[in-house]
Amino acid sequence: MNAFLVDLTHGGVKISSELAKSGEYENVFAYDLYGTLKEKQENFLKTCGVGVIKSLDDFKEAIESYSSFLNNKDHRSNPKKDLIINPIHSSLNISKLLDEIAYDLKLNIDEKNQFSNRFEILNHHTATKLVLSSWSEKAKKENVDCIEITGVKGKTSVAYMINEIMLENEKNTLLLSSLGAHLFRNNQKEMESEDIVLMKNISITPANIINAIQYANKIVNPKCSYEEGIEDFLNYDVSIFENSLGVCGLGDVGILTNIVENYPIAKGSSNARNAKKQVFNCPLVVIEKETLKEHYPKESEVFCDKINTFSINDSASNVYAQNIDYGLNQSEIKVRYHDLKVLGNEKPRNGEIIVKTFAPGRHHVLNALTALTVALTLGIDCEAIQKGLKNFNGIEGRTHLTKIGDSIIIEEINPGINTKAIESSIGMIRNIEDYHIIIGGRYGITCEEIDEDKLSDFLNAYMIENPDVNLILTDELGLSIKKKLDKLNNTNSKNQIIKYIESYEEAQNKAIMENKNILFIYRSNYSQISKR
Repeated sequence: MNAFLVDLTHGGVKISSELAKSGEYENVFAYDLYGTLKEKQENFLKTCGVGVIKSLDDFKEAIESYSSFLNNKDHRSNPKKDLIINPIHSSLNISKLLDEIAYDLKLNIDEKNQFSNRFEILNHHTATKLVLSSWSEKAKKENVDCIEITGVKGKTSVAYMINEIMLENEKNTLLLSSLGAHLFRNNQKEMESEDIVLMKNISITPANIINAIQYANKIVNPKCSYEEGIEDFLNYDVSIFENSLGVCGLGDVGILTNIVENYPIAKGSSNARNAKKQVFNCPLVVIEKETLKEHYPKESEVFCDKINTFSINDSASNVYAQNIDYGLNQSEIKVRYHDLKVLGNEKPRNGEIIVKTFAPGRHHVLNALTALTVALTLGIDCEAIQKGLKNFNGIEGRTHLTKIGDSIIIEEINPGINTKAIESSIGMIRNIEDYHIIIGGRYGITCEEIDEDKLSDFLNAYMIENPDVNLILTDELGLSIKKKLDKLNNTNSKNQIIKYIESYEEAQNKAIMENKNILFIYRSNYSQISKR
C-alpha cells in the first residue's frame, strides 16, 4: 500500500512524514504543488523516507510506477488500496488525473474503472484523522471529550469561551486555536488555571492538531523518563481544536459557527460551504440555525438526529436567546433550550438559563450561544456554564476592551476580518459621536482576501447616513479603501472628508487626545500588531 500526498504548504510535511514513520506504507510520496518546500524540510522528509516530487509529470509517473494495482496484475481482484491525499482547497482534480494516467497506459474501460477504484482519495483533514487513529482510541478509553470548531467567523472566541466553561467544570484542556496551542491545567487549590504554551503563531491547518497532541504528550511523558511500568496517558480531559476549512471528524462534537460569507476556494472550483460540511462527519453537530437553513437544507434532514441548533432570531432552534440586554463590559442573555441532544444520553435537555458575559455586539452573543450549546450538549451543568462565560472577558488579539485615560478602546483584530464582521462591529456603537472608528489592516494574511469594493460601498453609505461619524483609515488596507471612497465621494451630493493616517498608533493617539472612544477594526494576526 502506498500514499501519494499533494501540497506541502498546509501541513503536508507533517502528514506525509507521520505516514512514512508509521511503517504501514511501502512508499510515501509528497508532491510540492506550490513550490514552497524549504531545503531543511526536504532533507527532513527524505530522512523519514518520503519521496519528494517537484512536478506534476513526476507525480503522475510515481503513481504509474508504484500503484499497487498496476504492480499486482495477477491479483487485481483484491489489491490493497493506495491513498491519494489532496487538500480540500486544492484545484488539482484527482479524478481527472487518474483518467489521464489510465489513458497514457492505454487501459481499456474495465481496467480503467478497476484502476480508479483502487485508490482511496482523502483530504488533509481526513488524513489527519487517519494519522491520529491510535490517539482517538486512547482518548475514548480515557473519556477525553474532543471538540472541533470550524466556521467563517468566531472560531477562536468560541474556543476560548468553551475553555473557560471546561476549567470552571474542573477539566484540564488541550486547546489549539489561531492564537497557538495551549495546555490548561485546573488548579483548584490555587483557584486558578495554569496555561502551558505549547506552540505560538501557528496556523489552524488540520496537521497542527497532530503537533499539538504530540507537544502535550511530551509534557507528561518526557523522553528522558526511563521509569518502568509507567503507561502513557493523556494529561487533559477535553481537547478543543479550531480547524480551517472544515473538521477532521475527530470530534465528539463538531461546531460550525456560521457562514457569513461563502467565499471561493480551490481557484473558484469550490467554496466555504462545501469545505465546512465535513462537520456533519462528527457524532453530534452544533450549528447556527440560519446557517443550517440557508446552506445545508439537505443535511438538516439527513442528519437531524445529531444536530443541535442555536439562534438569536429563530425560536424553533434548540437554543434560543429570548432576551438580550447589551452592555459594553457585559451583556445579559436569557436563553431557552429544548429537545437538545446530549452526548452519551438518550434523554434530551430542556430548560432556561441566564448568562452574563463579554458580548458587546450581536456577533459576540452568537459566539456565546455557540459555546453554551456545546456545553449543554456535553452535559455540563448550568452553574459551571454561567461561571465559565462570566469569566470570559474577550481575547487580546481578537475582541478586547481596554481603557486608556478617559478613552474606551474596543479592539476587533482578526486575520479574516470581512465586510460582514465590520458591519456588525460598527453596529455595536450606540452614540456614534463619542467614537473614532479606525479601520485598516494588512494583506496576505489569510487565503480569503477582503472584498474592498463591498466594504467601500458599505462605508460610503454609512457615512452618508451618519455625517457626524469620525472615520479614520489606516495601513495598507485603509489606503486602498480611501482611494475607492474618494472615487465614490466625487459622485455624492454630500462630500465627506476621508481621513487617512498611515500608522494605527498615531490614529489611536489622535482619538485619545480628542477624548474620544475608539472602535479599532484591524485585519491582522495579533502577533504582527504586537511586534510593530
